[in-house]
Amino acid sequence: MKGIDVYVEEAPQNRGVSILRVSGYVDTTTSPDLERRLQALLREKRYHVVVDLGPADIEEILSRGENNQVEFKTDVSSKQDEFLETIVAFANTAGGTVFVGVNDNGKAVGIYDQKFDELVHNLLRGRCEPSPDISIEKKQFDGKTIYLVRIDEGEEKPYNLRDRGFFVRAGSTDRLASRIEMDQIYSARG
Repeated sequence: MKGIDVYVEEAPQNRGVSILRVSGYVDTTTSPDLERRLQALLREKRYHVVVDLGPADIEEILSRGENNQVEFKTDVSSKQDEFLETIVAFANTAGGTVFVGVNDNGKAVGIYDQKFDELVHNLLRGRCEPSPDISIEKKQFDGKTIYLVRIDEGEEKPYNLRDRGFFVRAGSTDRLASRIEMDQIYSARG
C-alpha cells in the first residue's frame, strides 16, 4: 500500500465499527477492487474502509461521470424511488457512492437539507429489506453542499426495495435482477 496515508478513526454511530480512512484518491478504473480488498482484509477486525476525498478527488470523479460504483442525484426528496433503487443495487453488487447535490452531467448544484441523514436512514428503514449499511459524508464543493452516500457491498444479500424488487448495478444504471443473478446471489451466500 505504498503512498497511501492510513489512519483509524472511531465511529460509534456505525454500530461500534471503527472507520479506517484512506486519504487520497483511488482511481476505480485502474484499481476497481482496492477498497473491496481492504474491506476483506479488515472485515474480521470489524473496520470499515472509507477513502477520504478532497476537492481535487471529487472534481476528478465528477469529471469521469457515472459508472458501476458512482451515481449522481440532484436530490433525494423528489426522486426517492430512484435513490433507493441505486442504494439497493450497490448493496447487491460491489458497493458504490451516490453523490447527492450533483446533476447527471457531474456538475455540483448543491443541496440544502438540515435533516438529510435522518431522511436517508428513515427511507432505508422503511423501504429496504434488509436495510443496507451506509455512511453519509457532507462536503463543500464549488461553494455548494453535496453529500456522499457510501454503500458497502452487502453482507445480507439480496436487498429488496419494497414494492419494487431486487436491483443490481450494471454499468451506470440500476436494473431489476434477473433470475440467474438472483440464483448467483443466493448461491454466493453459502
